[in-house]
Amino acid sequence: MIRFIHCADLHLGRPIKTHADLPASFIKQLQSATYQSFESIVNKAIEFNVDFMLISGDVYDSEHRSYRGQWFLKKQAERLQKVNIPIYVIHGNHDPIKAEHSNNRLPENVHVFSEKFEVVSLLTAKNEKVYLYGFSYPNKAYYDNPIPMYETIGEMSAYHIALLHGQESSQKDHEPYAPFSLNELKQKNIDYWALGHIHKRQILSSNPSVVYPGNIQGAHKKENGEKGAYYVEMTKTDTMLTFLPTSRVQWEHMNISIDECEIMDELLDRIQQISEILDLQKHYLVEVHLTGGGPLHEQLIQDNVQQELMTILRSEVFHSSNVWINSLYVNTTLPIERERLKEKDDLLGDIVRVVDTLEEQHVEEALQPVFSHLVMRKYLECLSQEEIQEIVETAERKILTSLMREVK
Repeated sequence: MIRFIHCADLHLGRPIKTHADLPASFIKQLQSATYQSFESIVNKAIEFNVDFMLISGDVYDSEHRSYRGQWFLKKQAERLQKVNIPIYVIHGNHDPIKAEHSNNRLPENVHVFSEKFEVVSLLTAKNEKVYLYGFSYPNKAYYDNPIPMYETIGEMSAYHIALLHGQESSQKDHEPYAPFSLNELKQKNIDYWALGHIHKRQILSSNPSVVYPGNIQGAHKKENGEKGAYYVEMTKTDTMLTFLPTSRVQWEHMNISIDECEIMDELLDRIQQISEILDLQKHYLVEVHLTGGGPLHEQLIQDNVQQELMTILRSEVFHSSNVWINSLYVNTTLPIERERLKEKDDLLGDIVRVVDTLEEQHVEEALQPVFSHLVMRKYLECLSQEEIQEIVETAERKILTSLMREVK
């Protein structure tokens, strides 16, 4: 058996997007969150006495590597060196390897793969032979398919592990650097594909293991949920992955329904229950989406009410807690019986039926002029399927509510 930790996308030196009103305690926590997350990963490596650690690209957030990040990585590597744990590193599109980037300052237990494809081997303390394959990006924009390079060598009874920073063909939210397909990976004699680049953790295959661990610390609201690394225990017949949540600041997206809330106090009590489902050892930046339908809708759509509600949440409900309400969105309606409306032979019924038959490509076509605009496209990110669906649902609610108000 071999044991190792697989992490990726540390982005040391990356700024985290915050709100202007964020308390000083949160700002201080955010400034050190990424470093604390990686330190926790190193703690786990030492605790589990792993055979080695893998970092699959984007160690730094920029090719102009921060001095703090370089110093920090060196110190953490020295901790692992003291307990004889080697680290294998590739660099990605954010931190391509350059001639001026000397790795001589890193301790001897760190192997950084060069821009030329390499195969290195190690023998674990229990005499298990491991071959590791990988390369670092020579520049930021690397669009070649790298898979043909990953040809295994040595005895097949050994463990064969590949490090790769790139985009699998089904992933849509990132630049398609070092593109490849899952089928291409499966055709290689690799036991474990240690991937990086995609910030959402995913296990694309279990045989062989094809794993994106995600980034180690969310930097904005789209990078929500737990972040960390995978602890991997591997035999020649089985692989067990354990996710290690290590992020100190967590972005969360919470849907709070106003259904059955008759007065504002009831809604505030419902929002306050957020604290009961969170691990308050961490700090949370929460995006609250008010949903559902009910009598509070008419109050909530007023700008002054939304501002007052936000003030109450920040200064009273979550005062002196590790929860910060980063934003509040009102997606409520008057009480809508959608299935009943669908049966009606009128404009309201037509709208519901059109939404039910609307396909994703129709929405993308409607948004195309915005995303192809010479100025605006520079500031826009690709929309996920969930975001497109949310746009459609929000539009439907607003149209139905507006029409129902006119009918009243």
